[in-house]
Amino acid sequence: AFSIVLWFEAETRTMYLYSNAELIMLPGYSHGLFIGCVSLEDIEDDLLDYEFVYDANYMFFGCESLRALNIRNMINVKETDYMFTNCKGMREVVFTDCDFSQVDTAVGMFRECISLRRVAVEQPQLALLLHHDDLFLNCNSLKDAFSITGNHNSWGLQEGESGNEGK
Repeated sequence: AFSIVLWFEAETRTMYLYSNAELIMLPGYSHGLFIGCVSLEDIEDDLLDYEFVYDANYMFFGCESLRALNIRNMINVKETDYMFTNCKGMREVVFTDCDFSQVDTAVGMFRECISLRRVAVEQPQLALLLHHDDLFLNCNSLKDAFSITGNHNSWGLQEGESGNEGK
């Protein structure tokens, strides 16, 4: 039998998760799963499996202290509206082995991520996200021009853009 233990250490404001399972499968309906976890700084990426997630709307909404994420194997996602909105401390998001071909809506996915500098996604997934409204609204730190990094494409705003152009 597998078990998951979650505890919060008030002194360090740290949430710990222990599992004797190799992976923790996130539920398909992960809408708002971490919403409002304002003190959450780090997530042990290797423990989470996103394979069955189809609704990621508001998943990390308001996680103001979260600094970086590496999301792997998100292959069934259909909705990502406001997924990272108001993650004010988020500097980087990397999507590895993800499939955005079924995404119907990604409105404001990174809205108000004021510290966001880099988003990396494998080709050909990049083009599947870029047409959604307000994708990078007020992501004014996202300045890197489109470049290829390893097996990922990373993109940012061209010099002079503010993120308010409906990206």
